[in-house]
Amino acid sequence: DQVVGTTSAASAVTVANPGTAELSATVDAAAAPFALTGGTCGGTSFTVAAGGSCTLTYTFSPTAAGAASQVLTVTSNALSSPDSFTLEGNGTQAQLSLDFPSVELQADFGTIATALVTVTNTGTADLDLATIEGLDSPFSLNGGSCLPTPITLAPGNSCTIGIEFDSGVTPGTFNDSFTITSNASTSPDAVVVRGTTGMAVVIPTLDRYGIALMVMMMLALALWSMRRGTI
Repeated sequence: DQVVGTTSAASAVTVANPGTAELSATVDAAAAPFALTGGTCGGTSFTVAAGGSCTLTYTFSPTAAGAASQVLTVTSNALSSPDSFTLEGNGTQAQLSLDFPSVELQADFGTIATALVTVTNTGTADLDLATIEGLDSPFSLNGGSCLPTPITLAPGNSCTIGIEFDSGVTPGTFNDSFTITSNASTSPDAVVVRGTTGMAVVIPTLDRYGIALMVMMMLALALWSMRRGTI
């Protein structure tokens, strides 16, 4: 396994000559994402003394996620010619997935609305979250297990980002966004945030004088109705 965009340590293939005469050999050239990087054989055409051996060293530099392989043929003066060996590697890559790429928040005057956005590593390599930033008032990033950054998520793991919307006293709709910078191929990833401030519902209340006045008015209305009924 090798992370996409990086190069593996070298791995060696040993070519041995157990015979009694000198071995003359030529090996196929390696093609990307594999590369011949050295070894004691000295190149793709070489000789090996009787009873001796040499090495060919190769690296793997994946440019895409997934398995890669290449069969290299060794042509020589040995009776077994052509011989072959296989180079194999697996490219791994972090992938960032958001459960909500956009968030809608609504709050009445003087209240705070909150939401959580879940970040999941759906790739095959560790996801390194470097920064999460960008929201301005009336929004803020507050809480969640992704913060503070930096943080690393193993493949299949998740964390959350907490978002707050402070409605304040100004009606209207507010728009903003924040970005997540990581080692995923999609970085930076953006989350759009929208907040709407609604008018609070006012419920009137009465003090004791208001209650007394309302009772007196109801009694007066009842007496007036009774008098009309007796006339």
